[in-house]
Amino acid sequence: MLLSLLAAALLRVRQINPPGTLAAPVQAAFYSALGGSLNVEMRDSSGLPVPFVDAIGVKRSAVTVTLPAGTAVGLGWEITQTRPDGTNLLKPVSAGYSMVVTMGCQATESPVGTYDGSAGAGNGIATGYPAPGANTPTNFLAGVTYQLGYGAVVSVVSSSLPGFSGLPAKSNVSSNFNTFSSGGEAANSVSTSASALTLSGGGDPSSPVCVIVTNAGSSDVWVSPYSGGHTWLCPAGATTYVPSGSTALFGLANGGISTVYCTKAAY
Repeated sequence: MLLSLLAAALLRVRQINPPGTLAAPVQAAFYSALGGSLNVEMRDSSGLPVPFVDAIGVKRSAVTVTLPAGTAVGLGWEITQTRPDGTNLLKPVSAGYSMVVTMGCQATESPVGTYDGSAGAGNGIATGYPAPGANTPTNFLAGVTYQLGYGAVVSVVSSSLPGFSGLPAKSNVSSNFNTFSSGGEAANSVSTSASALTLSGGGDPSSPVCVIVTNAGSSDVWVSPYSGGHTWLCPAGATTYVPSGSTALFGLANGGISTVYCTKAAY
């Protein structure tokens, strides 16, 4: 059961493109409730840096892209709206490159953007797909560096969070989970007031760990490694993988009461 839960969690959190869809990295779209910035670099198929080029031919190894508050925007389109020198716009980039994105804010992401803004209503969001928003389950955290490879598979490159320390740069994480808890699942009742969650029982692995949270209730639940910072959404009836639950976990139901099951797994 743990293996199936873990597989489901990884698919939900890491494999962010729709089934059967090969989304290019620059076709990603982001949503940040409060807005913020992304530091973006490009890599070719060998992992070598590829410069950005502006309208007058100036090359840059990295650029800062600004996300507006509360608006879903396509990454490729945002690049074409960026003026690193304050005057000259960047040129569109190839859909064949990987993107290395360091988050200056918290945002959600999905591969529904277009590389040059040719579709959508002025924000580079492709028509016919739901744009990322406040309830998108794929969360990108401030201070973490992610790599978007072709097919829109997310890899964690580096992080200040202890749960990610030591992961190889191009891992999709799944190969690193090789030790699982034998303590079973712990049931928790979560309401609209933040409460500490009981993790799985005896036999828990030592740190570093992740926590697999299964929401068996009818209300969405926010989960956080510290009280007051509910940063992971676990929708009703879904399973969410929380990478930094090494010591404590807190839950908050988005209306009503939900029962969640928590299982610790080591990597």
